[in-house]
Amino acid sequence: MIPPIAISNPAGSSTQPCLPASDFMRISPYPRPLPTRELTAALVTRSRCDPSTPVTSFMAPTPPPVATIAARVSRWTHLNHPLGLLPANFNVEAVFPIPPAVVPRQATEILVYASVCCLPSAPDTAGRYEIYVSQNRQGDRASFYLVLKPYAGSQRNQNSDNVWLPMPPDRKLHVVLGAYGNFPVENLMGNILSALRLAAYRQPA
Repeated sequence: MIPPIAISNPAGSSTQPCLPASDFMRISPYPRPLPTRELTAALVTRSRCDPSTPVTSFMAPTPPPVATIAARVSRWTHLNHPLGLLPANFNVEAVFPIPPAVVPRQATEILVYASVCCLPSAPDTAGRYEIYVSQNRQGDRASFYLVLKPYAGSQRNQNSDNVWLPMPPDRKLHVVLGAYGNFPVENLMGNILSALRLAAYRQPA
């Protein structure tokens, strides 16, 4: 056994044996090993050589068993299932059922991909899509947003995103186009290209 290292006490009047150097790996709070003398000195400074401070107070928490970690891991399955087009009229909600043949009932999350492209002929307006699922009968929802803003002239503007959403109990995905900022509200029928897809789902391993 490696002998204890003597470290001066705070008053500096004498020395006293502190933690054995061989114990530093057992109680090390550092992510990488330090030299024995340096680490022991750091631990002693932290505890101020107070005999009443238990050594176990510096021990790292015991990691969960491997089986517990594996139980928390869920597996996901890739999809490329089209649901339809995003609505082109303001304040008109579109509802897309999630087919059980595509997403099984044991799924806990869905990865939703939405894309919109404004054509050059689109009017000078702006809008914001809310894509959401209902989580319960009280009206709580989980959602993400997609902003569209046509450019003047011959340019196109495209925006897209994909977000994991919890699997809704009613197996329905909702999309509504609302106003954005102070831009005038004008319908965009015939002036946009859009897509809504299920890209993946997650289920317990």
